[in-house]
Order: sequence, then structure tokens, then C-alpha cells
Amino acid sequence: MKQFYLQLRHLMPYIFWTLVAIVSMLMLIELAPKEENIKHLDKIQHTLVFSIISVAGCLAFKKQISLVVVGLTIFGAIIEVLQATLTITRTGDVNDWLADVAGVLIGLMIVSIYRQFKPKRLQ
Repeated sequence: MKQFYLQLRHLMPYIFWTLVAIVSMLMLIELAPKEENIKHLDKIQHTLVFSIISVAGCLAFKKQISLVVVGLTIFGAIIEVLQATLTITRTGDVNDWLADVAGVLIGLMIVSIYRQFKPKRLQ
């Protein structure tokens, strides 16, 4: 178990930057109009994605968590500005950015809880 944990910890920066790259590419893809079957599904998706990226970033750069939080918050804002200016079928939305920020904070809480209960042998 410790060997797996050490390998995963070594890979976390790569996982983090891969996730950031994927989100960066996906935000520029033009979307066909769609009907939402679940209310606020878009906001849930934003929150979930940024929670995952936040967890990866906090685990990858554990001595620079504040930089990860600020960076992802700014990244979310940049995505919304670029969607408003560079795409035709997407729009920038402050509520999407707020969902991103909520996701970052949820990710931060997950990491905090994980570190509190992590077995000593894995530290």
C-alpha cells in the first residue's frame, strides 16, 4: 500500500497538469444547443470538475496550497472570459465561475479531511 501511495504521490503533478490541459481544451469546444434534464446540471459539473482538479493540485503541491487555490480561482475566471469572447455557442457566466470556486473550496476541504485521517504510516 505504501508503495502505491508513493507512486501516486509522484504522479500527482502530472495528473494535475493533465486535468488542467483537458479542461482548457474542452472549454473551447463548440457545443450544440441542449436541453437540461437535471436542474443546474452545468453548475454541478463545474463544481465536480474543479473539486477534482483542486484535490489533485493540493496533493501535487502540498507546500503551495494557497497558490493552487488562487490559481484555480483565476483559471476558472479566465475560462469564463474566454468562453464569452472566443466561442459562438458558449457564454461566460459568473455563476459558472462561482461554481468553480465552490469546487475549489470543496476540494480543499476533502484534502484537509484526508490529511487529518490519513494513516501515519503513509505520511
